[in-house]
Amino acid sequence: MSTDIEQKIITIVCDQMAASPEQRKNITRQTKLVALGAEDIDLTEIAMRLEEEFTITLDDSKKAVTIGDFVDAVKEKLDAKR
Repeated sequence: MSTDIEQKIITIVCDQMAASPEQRKNITRQTKLVALGAEDIDLTEIAMRLEEEFTITLDDSKKAVTIGDFVDAVKEKLDAKR
């Protein structure tokens, strides 16, 4: 079961990568960002959108390999804010 945070992140990644409706159905936290065609600039753009959406600062977006990496990073930052 995915969380609201995870679903928001998946939506942001899919929007950034212009994922087709068929691709969106199969995307999970294990999906590799390169499988969606993500390059360094895309990772930076995704990180910027996540920072804006969740009012956080992510340390190094280029370390993200999967959507789950972004989910974990966002959850960690949100937990630290509490």
